Amino acid sequence: SAVCGGLRRPSAMAAPQIHIVGDAYADILATGLSCLPEWGHDVEGLIQIQAGGSAVNQAVHLAALLKPKGHRVVFHGCIGADVFGKVVRTRLEEAGVVPSLVEIPEQPTGSCIVLSGAHDRSFVTCAGATGAMTVAHLSGLVAAVHAADGPLHVHFGGFCCYGPLRWELPQLLREMRQDASSRGLRFTTSADINGHAPEHVAGFPAVLEGLDLFKGNRAEAEAVAGCIGEPVLKALAGNSRTVVVTNGPKGASFLSEGMTEATHVPARPVEVKDVTGAGDAFHSALLAQWVYGADLQTAVTWGVAAGSLNCTVIGGCPTAITSEAVEEFLQGGGGASTD
Repeated sequence: SAVCGGLRRPSAMAAPQIHIVGDAYADILATGLSCLPEWGHDVEGLIQIQAGGSAVNQAVHLAALLKPKGHRVVFHGCIGADVFGKVVRTRLEEAGVVPSLVEIPEQPTGSCIVLSGAHDRSFVTCAGATGAMTVAHLSGLVAAVHAADGPLHVHFGGFCCYGPLRWELPQLLREMRQDASSRGLRFTTSADINGHAPEHVAGFPAVLEGLDLFKGNRAEAEAVAGCIGEPVLKALAGNSRTVVVTNGPKGASFLSEGMTEATHVPARPVEVKDVTGAGDAFHSALLAQWVYGADLQTAVTWGVAAGSLNCTVIGGCPTAITSEAVEEFLQGGGGASTD
C-alpha cells in the first residue's frame, strides 16, 4: 500500500521538501508547422533550443509556482558531459531549482526534436543519459529522504524515457517510504508517463502500486489500466489512490478516496500557439496545490489553468507558470486543459 500514516491526500501542514526525478533533455523545437515534412522536402518553421524533458519542465514550473512560499525544488537526473548537459544545468539554476545532476560521460545528454503545429506534435528522441539512469544514480535523493526531518513529496516524471530505473523503481519507492515512515514523516509520491505506447508503460503497473497520485492523459491512463472509458479512473484509483486524467480540450477528471464517482473539470478554449509541455504545466500546478493540502477540485482547476496558459506560448516551458498568472487567469475565466 502507498498509505503513509493512514493519509493519501496531504492536509494543511509544514512545508514539504519537493523532489523531482526524471528526464533531462535538450529540446530542439520546430514550431508553427503547417504539416510534417515528407522525405526529401521541408516546411517552414521557427527553430530554437531549450532545456526540456517532462521532469525538467515540471521542476521549473514548480519552482516558480512555489516561489511566493519560499520553498525550494530539487531536481534529480542524469546528463552527459556535453553542451546539452550545460544547457540543462543552466536552465535549472536560473529557474531557482537545485540541480542534483549526475554526469554519465559515455552517454550524451538526452535530446528531443519536437515537430509542433497548432493542434498536435511529433518527436524524434534520444534518451541518452536519462535512459541509462539507475537507482545508483539517485543516491542524492535517497540521502535527502534519509536526512529529512519533515514531510517530503517525490515526483517521478517522464517515465516513458526510463531504462533500468523503470524496473528498479517499485523497490526504491518501498524503501524510501519505509525510511520516512520509520521516523514518523509524511511521505507522498506521484508519477507521470508522458507516453502510451507499450514500451512507454512497460513496468509502470508495478510502480503505480507505490503511488499516492497518478496523473496522465486519456491514452496513458487507458494503457496502464488496460480498459477504456469511464472504468479507467476507478481501475487506477483502487481503494485509496488519487487519479487525475486529462482529455485535451475536453478538460480533466479526477477520482480519489471517499469518492464514488469521478468529478469533471470542464475546459474552455484559449488561443493555442503550441501544445508542447502543457501536460507538464498542468501537473506542476496540480502538485503545487495538492501537496500543500488543497482540495482536489482546486488542485485540478489550477492544473487546467496552467495547462491552458502554457498553450499560449511556443515551447515546452519557455516561461515558467507563476501562481500570480494562474490566479489572474482563473479570475478572468477558466481555460482549456491539454494533455
